Amino acid sequence: MNTRMFITVCNGVITSRQETSLKKSALFGTPWYMHEQVDVPHEAQITPGDKIEYYGPGWKRKPDLQLIEEGIILMPEGYVREGGELREMQEDERIIAGLEDPKPGLKVLDGKIVPMPPAEMLSSGHITQEEYEGQVRAENIAELRVTVKLSSEKS
Repeated sequence: MNTRMFITVCNGVITSRQETSLKKSALFGTPWYMHEQVDVPHEAQITPGDKIEYYGPGWKRKPDLQLIEEGIILMPEGYVREGGELREMQEDERIIAGLEDPKPGLKVLDGKIVPMPPAEMLSSGHITQEEYEGQVRAENIAELRVTVKLSSEKS
């Protein structure tokens, strides 16, 4: 017996994949009643829930990158295009893109992850007043050492 393979489509979305020996299936009393029927090859790998425009000639599914380029689907959040492939963003890329927060004491500045200055760490609550004063004192001592070293080298 010769069978017919078809999909049902409603509003551009594939709702089912069916096989029958009838020329035209009456789907009365089924969830697919009144859906458009489209004949497809038996070997076609079709996924219900996909839009019909996801498929190209011979009912072969288009790659996701092609669907993105054609404006059919959006670039998934957290992915980037690299060459002819989609890849998941690395942690630093996710932070720079604003998808994740930087670790405490770091911030994004001009597309780079950099340490926060002590005053900013204090105002954002990452360090206490005591820790801030200790960092400022350490920075001042380091600057004094450089100044003293430079002035002793001149002598």
